[in-house]
Amino acid sequence: MLTVIDIFCGDEPALNCVQHTEKGDIIASDKLLSGAETMGKVDERRFTHLKRPLKSVEGEYDYIIIDTPPSIGVALKNVLGAVDYVIIPVEESG
Repeated sequence: MLTVIDIFCGDEPALNCVQHTEKGDIIASDKLLSGAETMGKVDERRFTHLKRPLKSVEGEYDYIIIDTPPSIGVALKNVLGAVDYVIIPVEESG
């Protein structure tokens, strides 16, 4: 089973990683993603490793939601480089 780590580190087309479930289509995360800071290729495209592989699903879905950890790192920067819009949930303080 291919996961998001195969996209991030292996340049696998996202379409190959999609799993079809009763609740909808997903690309599963992977525990290895916690090491993304050191796993990704360090080159001039370091923060665009998700952009090209995600092109393979662009016409298949109206919306693609990508959930990221709440930390600024390589994974988040790759997501920001691949998306058109960002929703940032915040906690209201009273």
